[in-house]
Amino acid sequence: MQDFYLIKESDIDFWKIHIEGKILITHYGEIGANGTHNKEDYENSKMAQERYEKLVKEKISEGYQCFTNLKEHTIKQHVEVYQNLCTRFYNELCTEEYDKSYSVEWHTKPSAVDIDAYEKKIPFILPESLKQFWLTDSTFRLGTAGWMLDGGGFNMFEPKQNIGLRYLIKTIEQEMWGGSRDDLLQTIGQENIDYFNSNFIIIGLYCESDDKHTYLYFTSKGGFGKLKYDQNDLDDVVNSLNNMRKNIDNSSATLNSKIAECIDLAIYDLLIWYNYERN
Repeated sequence: MQDFYLIKESDIDFWKIHIEGKILITHYGEIGANGTHNKEDYENSKMAQERYEKLVKEKISEGYQCFTNLKEHTIKQHVEVYQNLCTRFYNELCTEEYDKSYSVEWHTKPSAVDIDAYEKKIPFILPESLKQFWLTDSTFRLGTAGWMLDGGGFNMFEPKQNIGLRYLIKTIEQEMWGGSRDDLLQTIGQENIDYFNSNFIIIGLYCESDDKHTYLYFTSKGGFGKLKYDQNDLDDVVNSLNNMRKNIDNSSATLNSKIAECIDLAIYDLLIWYNYERN
């Protein structure tokens, strides 16, 4: 998935593109609106990739910008892109001095001892990429003061935090109306609960709003993924969990790509704020 934006004088257009096998999917429109979805089915994945690259070049030539570049940026650079956008927009719109801590907060870097203790509390081995990121860069939080986001922001949990150690079902159960949910547990079933608790660990949370959450997780297979649902919609939660279980063997995404997607969500919210405030 790549997200592109065209910042114009009075509004902002978005254009998103990704490939699923030999299907090319685009989503475009004016920021803040639902936009239009389009699917193109090609004879093979090579043709879809060639079309993908051609469309991306066209959008860049039209002035569209992609803020998170997986080929060139590390996770820390993705965060810095978000920080720089915050600084740019805030300085353009506000007169008081901008405090960088309002938008990005880096947590204390964990030690190898902290990470080892974390790993002993979970039922499978930590992905090496996650260990290295914690050791070299730590974890972080976006949108700390909430001045640009209405309930939004992304938080990558610290290994020492209890919330970062919760198993998946326990976390969702806590988030759904703030406590135990018998209907959720009964609907999912004990066998599924045991499976999720043994194969998925949450390491981050993006809040689109008070009700719509996206969790970043890693799996017992070593892959990374996102779980998105509306916590006020039990069917949506159950369907999302079932899809996650079904696709565990296909979860080959990298930590970098999934964090970039969460930061893209935060950038989208930031652009909505910017566009609203300047108009």
